Amino acid sequence: MNTPSKATLTEKLGDAQIDTLVEMAQRKPAQPDPDSVKPYKFGHDNLSDLSDHSGLDLVNERICRLARDNMFGFLRMHPKLAHLLPGVETYANFVRDLDPFQSLTTAHIPQLRASCLLVLRPEFITLLTNTYFGGALEYHKNTKQEFTVSEARVRSLFVSSFLTTLEQAWDDVVPLTFAIQQQEDNLGFLHFVDPEEPVLRSSFIVRFPEIESALIEVIYPVQALKVIAPEIRSAMQSTVTAVNSVWRTRFHRALLNIPMEVTAQLAAVEVPLNNLASLETGKVLPLQADLNPQLLADEAPLFDVVPGQRGRLAAVSLERKLEYLTREDA
Repeated sequence: MNTPSKATLTEKLGDAQIDTLVEMAQRKPAQPDPDSVKPYKFGHDNLSDLSDHSGLDLVNERICRLARDNMFGFLRMHPKLAHLLPGVETYANFVRDLDPFQSLTTAHIPQLRASCLLVLRPEFITLLTNTYFGGALEYHKNTKQEFTVSEARVRSLFVSSFLTTLEQAWDDVVPLTFAIQQQEDNLGFLHFVDPEEPVLRSSFIVRFPEIESALIEVIYPVQALKVIAPEIRSAMQSTVTAVNSVWRTRFHRALLNIPMEVTAQLAAVEVPLNNLASLETGKVLPLQADLNPQLLADEAPLFDVVPGQRGRLAAVSLERKLEYLTREDA
């Protein structure tokens, strides 16, 4: 049986196609219009092209951890908090999807000579008020388009607590202070920045069991963040390659605040178990002739002491510090 051979197809370029390729190769590239080109300074002009978002992610993670504990006083529970990736957009684009009735708080940041905007949904304010006064964890729709006196009070408390959280979260990057500047309930009465000015949007999702999640948003002017852009980038690098000295200081301070029980021991005597079981009121327990009073912290001896009295109180005088024994030495 004869097997047909495979045909090899080859295609040659014609003279017209060759002339076209040569003409395109000899053509000079088009020069850009100088008026349409803007000068660019790396690290200062476009916030979204740098590593600033990664640094802001670290700040937002700290906000989630700190705010979770601060919300316990309002919600009587520890909700789960998560943050979305920060995004840059115009202020007009941000307010386009917002309802007119919102909780809007501008906080002045003197170190940046600018302000940030804290946006809370009215349903979340109602939920906070309900749980703050002992109610159930559930939403109630606000049909009056205004906050009650109780809701306004709880809103002020929560905003102050959240701004303190922002200060603590930013403190590891650059110390910032947030002071309440203006609180509005109507979006039409608020003037934050120009509509076409770019802003950075940091969104936090508060998750609750069995009910819909809440949204907290913090808006920063991009122009203000450019002032501390180097600090944000250096914070990202130091978090990866260096030891956080601030965290170490806080850990050391918390460690020193741990309470320990200190006991003054007059003497220690070994008693057989049968004699210990026969002890009762009125019996005498003999001690050694040479007493060895010591000061103990959680059963670890610290000092040799001499018992005495100061005023009307019994006291001990510290005579000699004992060397600390490790587990291996013991």
